[in-house]
Amino acid sequence: MRATTRSDATRERLLDATREVLARGGLRKLHFSAVAAEAGVSRPTVYAYFPTKDDLLLGLAAHEKARFNRGLEEALRELRGAARLDRALTFMIEFQRDYPIRRLVLIEPEFMLDQLERSLRSMSAALAPLFEEATALDSAAASDLADLAVRTAMSHFLIPRDEAQLIRELRRIAGLR
Repeated sequence: MRATTRSDATRERLLDATREVLARGGLRKLHFSAVAAEAGVSRPTVYAYFPTKDDLLLGLAAHEKARFNRGLEEALRELRGAARLDRALTFMIEFQRDYPIRRLVLIEPEFMLDQLERSLRSMSAALAPLFEEATALDSAAASDLADLAVRTAMSHFLIPRDEAQLIRELRRIAGLR
């Protein structure tokens, strides 16, 4: 693992600030000055890392994907087989529940649906090998089940319901008890 540089730390701080500004006011209120103020840097610093708003949003998407993958890796450390898959499913629920920009579903539905579509692919890809390992299915069937599990979790993200019910549904999909 490589050491984090000052530049990396600033970039991460800017992306975390972007997530917070976005969560508070949506896309219409996402301005470089607001991100700079939230991150405690100057506006030119934001531009140095992200020349356009699109660059900033693409950076945020990549940052969130990496945050999910790091959290999943940590959650699965030292687990094997079905226990590993079960923990991955509960981690997915926890990650979505605690997602800071969750409320954007109401104020920026088009943006959030686009983000969820992107997340679907990466989350399914992360879960597919776990389904394959725990269920001894071929990769195509494991991929289908991973996709179904993520879609089910996302439906609960969009229309929150009982988390205990969600984990029962996900475990049923995975063939876990």
